[in-house]
Amino acid sequence: MQSAIGYQRWQSIWRVVSATDDQTIFQDLVARYAEPHRAYHTLEHIDECLTHLDTVRHSLAGPLEVELAIWFHDAIYDSRRHDNEEQSALLAAAQLAATGVAAEVAVSYTHLDVYKRQGLNR
Repeated sequence: MQSAIGYQRWQSIWRVVSATDDQTIFQDLVARYAEPHRAYHTLEHIDECLTHLDTVRHSLAGPLEVELAIWFHDAIYDSRRHDNEEQSALLAAAQLAATGVAAEVAVSYTHLDVYKRQGLNR
């Protein structure tokens, strides 16, 4: 995923959630997914998940929450730990709240199994 293309996608979801700051979080996520120790949980993985989301979006009850979950689901990745998704959810909750995302969207997102319940377990 080219960061310019990814940023356009990020901006489109950010406009929907009415958050105040989108570039700082996007740059943070890009830096996290570009960490050298990552083999699988990279921007390419995020792009693959978003592409899959686009094929099933029409059938989802909460596509906005699923898209946010995709962006954040592996933001924190340490191969020695087993709580990466939980830590990523906590990071997302803090960043979403700090930037003015509607509380109901942030709360919906923080359920760790949101994207799994929607059939996007990748």
